[in-house]
Amino acid sequence: MPPDSLSVFPTAPAEASLLTAPQPDPQVLEFSARLTRRASAPTIRSNGLISLKAQIDAETAQAISLAQPLPAALLPLTPAQYNGGTAGPVLKKARATLVEARGLLQAARKYGQACRDALR
Repeated sequence: MPPDSLSVFPTAPAEASLLTAPQPDPQVLEFSARLTRRASAPTIRSNGLISLKAQIDAETAQAISLAQPLPAALLPLTPAQYNGGTAGPVLKKARATLVEARGLLQAARKYGQACRDALR
């Protein structure tokens, strides 16, 4: 086994991949496409699915925009910053941002459940 494979620390390419924009879940994309197709039917438009889908898209986009800069803010932290206490404010801010993004995704999930129920 090569010595590099025994390393417990991420390599540069792995760290670089953490800095890229998060990719949407394929299941979410498939659900969104199906919802758009079904919502365009005249009988379903009255159920308000188009507005629910717009709310799902808005909540999801806002959550992604909140979470996207976090890896770039967290990966450069050093052990000295943790020991010196200067990492604390960065971590607290990142946690608050993740809590907010999670709340937005939970709201989007509720809109998705409402869409699913309207399609039944």
